[in-house]
Amino acid sequence: MGAEQCQVHGVQVGQLCCPHVNSAVRGSLEVPRDAAVSANIDMMDDGSDLLLIVMCQSCAARFNIRVNANLPGEVLDRAGLIPDVAPTCGICFAAWRNGRGGSDA
Repeated sequence: MGAEQCQVHGVQVGQLCCPHVNSAVRGSLEVPRDAAVSANIDMMDDGSDLLLIVMCQSCAARFNIRVNANLPGEVLDRAGLIPDVAPTCGICFAAWRNGRGGSDA
């Protein structure tokens, strides 16, 4: 998770998402919420600290990431192993994920 300055909700903590999911959450791109792929980054490589990332199917396919994959922590240190991910507003993300729109929440 990371923090983002949401135009609607102010500073919020939320999921790390690919640019396409971030745009969908903000309402500027259509990405079906049921098509989003979630995966975990195992920060300590021992299962004790998992960081959830969410991406569109296109990004998941491009980086060969399957649904609910557990990725090693090194993916954050080495370029090209995962899509660029950035925080999104947790309130907007939850609204998008639950089908209530994104930044309209």
